[in-house]
Amino acid sequence: MLTDKTIGFIGGGNMAEALIKGLVGGTCKAETILVSDPAGERLTHLEKEYGIGTTADNREVVRRSDIVLLAVKPQIVGDVLAGCAGTFDADTLLVSILAGID
Repeated sequence: MLTDKTIGFIGGGNMAEALIKGLVGGTCKAETILVSDPAGERLTHLEKEYGIGTTADNREVVRRSDIVLLAVKPQIVGDVLAGCAGTFDADTLLVSILAGID
């Protein structure tokens, strides 16, 4: 069950927000969700709207989450993952919700 897992989002855009809305409105508590995004105004919106945790640090999301959803633009995924290198552990589940990856 997701109720005992911490869920992190790297990227706080529209796709991430849609999932966050469903999770917070369903089986997850807001305090179990953490989102990173480079846009401070986006983080402020998500925190106020859903009561979730926010950070500008992708590595913090990885360190604090059982499940990490990768929700960034396809053209920056390589840089994002390189920036998180060495942070994932063997028990972290990484889920991609990227569009258009071949």
